[in-house]
Amino acid sequence: MNRLKTIHESRILILMRAKLNLLTLSLLLSFLGILFSITSCKKVTEEFQTDDVSEYMPLQVGKYITYRLDSLVFTNGGRTQETHSYQVKHVVNAEITDNLGRPSYRVYRYLRDLEGLNPWQPNGTYIITASKDQIEVIENNLRAIKLHAPIATDFSWKGNRYLAREPYQSMFTFSNDDNMNDWEYYYEKVNDTIQFNQQPINNVLKIVEVEEIAVMDTVDIANNKATIPLNTEAVYVRGSATDTVIITVPAPNSGFENLTIYNQTNQTASLNGIIIPQGLALSYEYANNSWGYPNRITVENNKISYTRNVSVGYIIGTASDSINVDVSRLDTFGLKKITIYNKSNKPAYLNSKEIPVGFGREYNLLMGTWTSESALVDKDPFLNEMAFGQKSYSVEKYAKGIGLVFKEFILWEYQPLANPPYTAGFGIKLTMIDHN
Repeated sequence: MNRLKTIHESRILILMRAKLNLLTLSLLLSFLGILFSITSCKKVTEEFQTDDVSEYMPLQVGKYITYRLDSLVFTNGGRTQETHSYQVKHVVNAEITDNLGRPSYRVYRYLRDLEGLNPWQPNGTYIITASKDQIEVIENNLRAIKLHAPIATDFSWKGNRYLAREPYQSMFTFSNDDNMNDWEYYYEKVNDTIQFNQQPINNVLKIVEVEEIAVMDTVDIANNKATIPLNTEAVYVRGSATDTVIITVPAPNSGFENLTIYNQTNQTASLNGIIIPQGLALSYEYANNSWGYPNRITVENNKISYTRNVSVGYIIGTASDSINVDVSRLDTFGLKKITIYNKSNKPAYLNSKEIPVGFGREYNLLMGTWTSESALVDKDPFLNEMAFGQKSYSVEKYAKGIGLVFKEFILWEYQPLANPPYTAGFGIKLTMIDHN
């Protein structure tokens, strides 16, 4: 019996060893398979190919490019805008070393009339320094990195990082240059095409240096009329007229129901019979399918309910008798002063104080009662301060094998609170007209 037990136990042990050996072999084969897979894979490194920046600004003595120069200036104390046009020629004059001892090129600039009838006149110099991964231009002690590797769409760099905080402060009283050293240049396009002498030039880089614009729309009048573009929120109307300027505005989309019109013409302006004197502005609201006064309250049964939490409201509509103004539902928690204009056909009354037709009255909340001790208001709430505006915009284009083919650089700021208001700044536009 014991012998049979021993034989049985031995068989179990053999089976267990066989299973262990089979598991070990399976694990070993799996490991070898993984090892083979790892060792058989080759590491692949993708190398990014980019053009050399120097290909877009070829530099050798005698190289030149001629441009049309349009110069934007503000004269008459910043109250008049003028554009002066010339021809300007940039010529690589010599190889030199810059202040840091680096190999560089000196460029002479020449200027003449737009028609090219007069001789070229010297117009300054600047330095170009090309290194392995960037190209710098130094002019009037202002150093900028105009091109930087790698040349790839959306690649950016701080092109003005060597500039002082306000590099133009000695020439212009504006704030446009306050943060120039933080401007992020970037390649908006790296394979653009431009037209030159009716022929395409390919392989053009478009570099956006800054695009900060806070300027209202401007509409010029024609035949004493002006049409405001759809969904405009604030606009200057300008030009010379012989009579009242009639303004039309299309019905806006939702969210664009408010509009402010600045009348910078030489006549009064009118939108739906509401007058804006010359040099002033007025706000309008689109409601009940028409442009009119903002915060309009329509007369019903010789009564209006002033429920809006606004400081200025307008009574409109037709009544058969004097109009009672009910302010019982007005939230007075944060509103302690209101002005009510009566644009209806009958006098209106709030707490026995009359608001004659065509006038307004100011009320103050005192001890829970709306009272008025001030004189009547005989004019709409016109704005006599024009809206602040500024434009910082700089774009350059470089063609492979040619160099700079286009540049637009604008810095100006409109100061409406000055007496008189003025614009400070400048603008230049270069458009290539010849090169070698």
